[in-house]
Amino acid sequence: MVQFEFLYNQQTSVADFSSYYNRPLSVKTLSFTEYNLFAGISYPISPLLTLSLSGIYYPKLSGFYVGPSFCYSLANNLDFNFIFQTFKIKNISNPFSPSNKLNLNFAFLQLKYNF
Repeated sequence: MVQFEFLYNQQTSVADFSSYYNRPLSVKTLSFTEYNLFAGISYPISPLLTLSLSGIYYPKLSGFYVGPSFCYSLANNLDFNFIFQTFKIKNISNPFSPSNKLNLNFAFLQLKYNF
């Protein structure tokens, strides 16, 4: 599967990245900039393993997000997921970064049971 999107977000009143990332999410707050470009690809390597890669470009902030992940099916209704997220943003008001740059990395392990 290949996916491309142009995202528009009307509500972008966010002081900094961490206040956005930690607030409750809704369909009105998909991103922290007004305009974004998204691309994603997902490919089933085998019936048990699926690899995915997604990314977002933030033109206003001269930054991007990249998120590789993999999903392995352990049983009929049980999946193991590894998700990695990296954010690199050049133009952001961040009191902890005197260079006005933000580099964040997150990694998640997920055990998902479907019933």
